[in-house]
Parts: sequence; structure tokens; C-alpha cells
Amino acid sequence: MLAKYEKRSYDNNIPVWAGKYDSLQNLAHWHNESELIFINCGQASIGINGKIYQAEEGSCFLCSGGDIHYINSAVGGICTIIIFDNRLAANIPMKRKLLSPLLSGKYNIDKFYDSIKNELRLTPPFYEKKVSAEFLSLIIDIFRNEKNEENTVGSNQLLILYQRLLNEIDKNYQEINFSLAAKYMGYSEAYFSRVFFALSGITFTEYLNTVRIEKAVELIKTGEKNN
Repeated sequence: MLAKYEKRSYDNNIPVWAGKYDSLQNLAHWHNESELIFINCGQASIGINGKIYQAEEGSCFLCSGGDIHYINSAVGGICTIIIFDNRLAANIPMKRKLLSPLLSGKYNIDKFYDSIKNELRLTPPFYEKKVSAEFLSLIIDIFRNEKNEENTVGSNQLLILYQRLLNEIDKNYQEINFSLAAKYMGYSEAYFSRVFFALSGITFTEYLNTVRIEKAVELIKTGEKNN
């Protein structure tokens, strides 16, 4: 996926998306929904808002809406991803902010995942209410047990600048370069290089090349569909 704002669509009438991945590698991105990341087995590097966590089997993270994050799983590493609209959890993840996205408690994510996947697959009567109730219960447990504070929306100007830069790259990927990107952020090139790597987990050049390759693939696919 391209490292930018990600707008997600859902297969059901309820705004939840859940899946398991083997050896997942993705670029830094963000979305308005919250996201649970659970490491089923193996190891992974998880980057969230410029901090890198070395995750092992059993590690669990909760990213709030707007958090810039990426996942680099080791070969054979399996992780569960659950993305959900914050309204399912009474907007608790938007009103409160965890002091650390790495959860210290154990919340039986495997059982939770299996339950909501079955509800979404079978869609029995009142499945929307059932899924919403399970999300609310889980999020309440998390915020009761993990250290948190009141969330002040829009307080991190660095993340806002970074998000704007990624949107700029997405629109002008053919013209933009390292020097222009550093100027766009208002940083020296040396400082910009460190900040970009901390947030993205890769260098600016690696990121830009990835975007250009994915854009080229998109163009090829579009051309094939039009022929």
C-alpha cells in the first residue's frame, strides 16, 4: 500500500475489517479508524508515530485514529490486524490516549478475532449489535487497565506536517526530490533525513522509489483494463 491516508471500505454493514497476515510488510500510513495489531507468532518491527517497537509472539498494540504506523514482520511471522470505526467503542480511543500503544495486559485477541470473524461471515440476526458490544467491552477493558490520558486532538504538529508531505508526494511523485521534501517540512536535509526514517522505517529515497513503482503498476493495470 502507498504510505498515505488510507480510506477503507467494508464488506458488511458494520465498519470493521479483520484479517491475518504471514510475513506482512507495509509502508507507513494512517487512517481515521483505530487498529489492533496482535503478533500471533514470530517477530515484527512495529513503527508508531516515530517510535519503533520490537514485537514478539503475544505482543499487542492499539493505534488510535491518525497514528502513523507500519509493520515489518519477520519471515514466517503471523499477525492479526483488526481495524474498526471508533464509534463502535463509544469513541473512547478518540477521547482518551494510551501513554503507550504497546499493551501491557493480555486481552485474548485470538478469541476476540474468531468471534467477530464468525459474526461477520455468518451475519446471524443482530450480528451488528453483537460485534459492537464485543468491541466496546474490549476497549473498556484496555482503557481500564492501561495508562491513558485525555486526548488533545491536533497537538502533534510533526505528524501533521508528515501527513501533508506524504499527500504531496502521492500527488507529485514524479517531480519531488529529497531537497524539495526537506524544504516542504521546513527542516535541514540532515534533520529531515533522521525524522523521515524514524516515522517511515525506511529512507526517503526508498520510500519515493516504492511510491513510483506502485504508481507505475497502477498505470499498467489501468491500461490493461482499458484495452
